[in-house]
Amino acid sequence: MKFSKKLLDIARKVHKTFNEEAGAKQQETEKLQENKDNSVNIEASAKTTEMLEREEVSGDIKIADEVISIVAALAAQEVPGVISMSGGLADDVAKLMGKEKAAKGVRVGFDGKMVNVNVYLIIEYGYNIPELALAVQEHVKSSIEDMAGYEVQFVDVHIENVVQKEDFQLEVLEENKE
Repeated sequence: MKFSKKLLDIARKVHKTFNEEAGAKQQETEKLQENKDNSVNIEASAKTTEMLEREEVSGDIKIADEVISIVAALAAQEVPGVISMSGGLADDVAKLMGKEKAAKGVRVGFDGKMVNVNVYLIIEYGYNIPELALAVQEHVKSSIEDMAGYEVQFVDVHIENVVQKEDFQLEVLEENKE
């Protein structure tokens, strides 16, 4: 019986020591986490201060309307099913005068930091037009917002023509020969 009591006392002491060590480790972990949180807050504060200081020094950033148009045109052409941009009469006249625009088929309007975009497309036959237009809207919107920092109010998609890719490529080759 004395032997069992001694074992029970030893077990209680081991359990008490274990609990004390676990508590100490828990406190140490909490302190480490608190220090980590503090350093993250200090780092964030330093970055905010740096950004504010940079804003005071750097001034305004102006992005030309043509740059937004080029971003929109390139983004639209990245969507599978878009063969080309359709420039319309104004772009055809500019092309005849030797002033072809990189942003052919795009019209942008600004309202402060808000941008309204119209894209005019020639698409490949066989694609679902509403799905393709939605994909163009989303890609153009995200590209302008990511690259230029402007908020896009709307992107209107105008499908000007539907062609088979092979026919369009032959047409382009013939135009380039002239």
